[in-house]
Amino acid sequence: MKNGDKVLIVSMPWALSYMASIQVGALKSFLIANGVNAEGGHWFLPIANYLGFGAYGELCYPHLSDGEALYAYLLFPEKRKSLLTDEHLREKFRVLHENFGARSSATFSLTKSFFEQFTTVNHSILDRYNWSDYRLVGFTLNFGQTLASLYMAREIKSRSPNTKIIFGGSEACSDLGRSLLNEFPFLDYCCDGEGEVPLLNLCRSLSSCDNVAKIDGITTRNEEETVGQNSSGQMPKMTIPVPDYSDYFEEIKTLGLDPDHVTACLPIEGSRGCYYDCSFCALNLQWDKFRAQSPQMVAKTISELSNRHKLLDFFFVDNIAPKTSAKIFEKVEALGLDLRFFYELRTDINRDTLSQMKNAGLTRVQLGVESLSSGLLKKFNKRARVIENLQGMKFCEEFELSTCGNLIVEHPKTEQIDIEESVKNIEFCTAFRPPNAFAPFDLEFGAPDYVELSPEWLSIDGNHEEYLRLYPKPLFERLNLLRKKYTSKVAPLDWQPLYNAVNRWKYTYESNAASLGGRTRHLALFDGGAFLRIEDRRSGSLRVHLLEGIYGELYRRAESIVKIDNLASAVSSRLCQSGVEDAINRLVELRLMFVEDDECLALAMANPRIRSPNANAKLTAAIGNVVDQRRETKEWRVQSGTPV
Repeated sequence: MKNGDKVLIVSMPWALSYMASIQVGALKSFLIANGVNAEGGHWFLPIANYLGFGAYGELCYPHLSDGEALYAYLLFPEKRKSLLTDEHLREKFRVLHENFGARSSATFSLTKSFFEQFTTVNHSILDRYNWSDYRLVGFTLNFGQTLASLYMAREIKSRSPNTKIIFGGSEACSDLGRSLLNEFPFLDYCCDGEGEVPLLNLCRSLSSCDNVAKIDGITTRNEEETVGQNSSGQMPKMTIPVPDYSDYFEEIKTLGLDPDHVTACLPIEGSRGCYYDCSFCALNLQWDKFRAQSPQMVAKTISELSNRHKLLDFFFVDNIAPKTSAKIFEKVEALGLDLRFFYELRTDINRDTLSQMKNAGLTRVQLGVESLSSGLLKKFNKRARVIENLQGMKFCEEFELSTCGNLIVEHPKTEQIDIEESVKNIEFCTAFRPPNAFAPFDLEFGAPDYVELSPEWLSIDGNHEEYLRLYPKPLFERLNLLRKKYTSKVAPLDWQPLYNAVNRWKYTYESNAASLGGRTRHLALFDGGAFLRIEDRRSGSLRVHLLEGIYGELYRRAESIVKIDNLASAVSSRLCQSGVEDAINRLVELRLMFVEDDECLALAMANPRIRSPNANAKLTAAIGNVVDQRRETKEWRVQSGTPV
C-alpha cells in the first residue's frame, strides 16, 4: 500500500530542552516553501516533560552518554543487564531522585519498572500519528541523539513498513551515516552534508519514483550495500527562509505547559560553516565552506520570529561570527527591540564589532580561548595567539558580557613548555572571567586532528570506549562512531600546575566579584584627560596607578593590540624608542600590559557605558570613597619619565 505524502522532521533527546530545534524549523520551512507537505516533531519536549525539565538537563550533563543509555536499554535487549547494574548510571539516578524525584512523573530507580514507564512515554508519542499518511520521516542527529533516533525509527518502521526513514546531521554524515545504514535495516537513507536541497530532491524522487541513488548528498542501500553521492552542493545565499517553530509551541500547548516557563530562547543562524580549520574541531563536518546570511535577512528573521512568538531572546547557532557582524547587528539594532542573544565568538573580534553587537542585544558569549599558550594555539591551527585571547577576554569583560569557555587539556601535541607558558600567562588574566571548564581532548571523526595527526603522536584504536556502555560489543566494533579512542605516543605531562593556576584564578576572581557586589571590572580604567587612573583590585585590595602625559597617551593607543614600533613612531618627537620600551616594560612588570612578539595590549578596562578610552573628554563617574581608600593604597605615577 502506498503511503501518503506527508514528511515529518524529528528532533529527539538529548537536544536542549529550552529551545526549539533549528534543524527541524529550518528544514520544515524550506520544504514547505518548495511545495512539500512537511511537519516538525520536537519529540524531546514530551520526554523532558515526563522526566522533569531539571532532571532532563541533569541526566545528559556532563555526559550525553548517560541520557543515551536510556535508549540503549530500549534498543538492545542484550545490554539491559549491564545497564541495570551500571554504577555510574545508578549514581546518576540517585542524584535525580534526590534533587528532582518529588517534582517528576518519573520514578528514578534503575529498575525494569522505570524502563517500562519510559517505553510507554515514547510509544505515546508515536500513537499520535497515523503513520500511513507519512511518506518520509527524517531524524536530525546532533549531540547524543543517535540511539534515541534509532529506537524511534525502528518503532515507526514496525508500525508502517512503507514509511521511509532518513538520518541527517553531524552524527549521520559521511562514513558515519554509511555505517549506520550497513547495520540497521530499518534505515533507508542518510543525508551527507546540508539537508535542505538533498531532502527536497529526495521528496520529489519518492513522489515520482526516480532513482534515489543519483541524488547528491543522499546515501541509500542497494542490494545490501550503501551507495550514493557525497554532498557536492550547498544552500545558495538568500534561499533559507525564516525557521518554522510552530510545532514546538504546539507541543508545549499539547503538554499543558506555560511557554514562558519552558522556552528560554529561539535558535537562529547568521552563517554556516567556518573560515578556520582548528585541528580539534569536527563541527564543520557537514558544512561545505563558509557562508553568511545577509544583514537584511538576519534582521528579518529576528523580527518575524520575535513578533510571531512574542520572545526577545535568541541563540545564534553559528560556529563563528561572520566578518560582516558589525553590519548585521547594525540592522538588528535598527529594529528597536529589547533583544538578548548568545553568540560563539573568536577572541580576535575587534572592539567596534563587539560594541555594535552589544548595542544590538548581545549578553552572553562563548569565547574560543582554548589555550593560554601561543605554542599550543599554533599546534591547534587556531590562527590566534595569547595576546588575541587576552584582548577578547578584556573586551567581553569591558562590555559586561556573561562569558563561558574552556581550556583544552591532554592534547597529544602538548609539551611541558606549553603548560609552563600557560601558567605564566595566567598572571596577566586575573582581571578577566576565568574559563568555566577544562576540556580533555576528544578525538572526533572528521576533525583535522583525526585526519592529519601522524603516527608519531598517537594511534587510533577504533571507537571511544564510552560507547561500549551503550552498544553490544560486536556492533561497537563494526560501527563507525563520532568519538574515537586513541593512544598517545608522547610521554605523560604534569598538568597539575595549570589546574592549580586556574583554580587560584577562579578563586581570586570570584572572591573579588563577591566583595565588589558582583562588579567585574577588577582592573578599571578611568580617563582624566591629562591623566589615566587605573583602579587595580586584582589582589583584593585597591591599588591605584596614575599614568600622566605621554605615558597615558601610550596606554590609550594600546587599547587594542598595537605594534610597538607604531607606538614609538606616534610619540617619537617626545620620547625615544628606548624610553617607549622602558615604559612598556614597567607596565608589563605591573601586569597592566601584555607584550607578545612585536605587539602590546593595555589590559585595563574602560567603562563603555560612559565613554570610550580613546575619547579626549574627561571621564566622570561615581567612584565612591576612593579618596579615603587612596590613603591605604600605593600609587604609581609617571611624570616627566620618572616612576615615583
